Amino acid sequence: MKFLCTSLVSFLLAGCFFTSFAQQKQRSFVSKPFANKVFIEERGQFTQRAGDRNMVFTEPVKYAVENPEFFAYFTQSGITFQFPEYVPIEKKNYKDKNAPHQEKYKTLWHPVNFKFLNANPDAQVIVEDKAHEYYNYACFVDSAQYNFVPAYRKLTYKNFYPGVDAAFEFPEEGGIKYKFIVQPGVVIPEIAFELTGTDNLYIDENGNLNFSNQHGKLKDHAPNAFTAISNSA
Repeated sequence: MKFLCTSLVSFLLAGCFFTSFAQQKQRSFVSKPFANKVFIEERGQFTQRAGDRNMVFTEPVKYAVENPEFFAYFTQSGITFQFPEYVPIEKKNYKDKNAPHQEKYKTLWHPVNFKFLNANPDAQVIVEDKAHEYYNYACFVDSAQYNFVPAYRKLTYKNFYPGVDAAFEFPEEGGIKYKFIVQPGVVIPEIAFELTGTDNLYIDENGNLNFSNQHGKLKDHAPNAFTAISNSA
């Protein structure tokens, strides 16, 4: 009998983001590339973008979510969320004072790291439910391009803990839902995570874990547990 524990991480970020373009199999461009929430495969574009934007990652990125709701980058041991800070550029520092579309703000990125402790460093990351769209990335400092990058709607770390898989997907209410799937006969291990980059951390009256910095807020909803057969705790 499988035992499952689920939780939902929801997000409130300051500002919106518009980054890459999505492309369908018919190779016609989509006007709203972020209508679908997906895990986009790392082909080098996120690592290069991190360098161009001075983002900080503690581990290599495997998959990422980039949409107007939030930026989240999945590594071997957890997730790095990136919060933007928009800083006005003084006119005297404009690159070209006469340019009609001179950038008036620069973006500073602030990471919050959500790292699972003592997880299997060799856990296999499996993706499912491939999206119809492909994603294209360009406009890098060195003019590099990454085309036809695939994306998926479900991501699973197999044997993340002994006999336990960790699965991530997108619920209709927003955010990211994650669950631990415990195989039959397995003693549930001690599952813990470490948060860094937060200014405020507290548990509210409903048992939800709230954490934030001055540029965004996240909430890890109180978990629930149930069996695959009874679908009840």
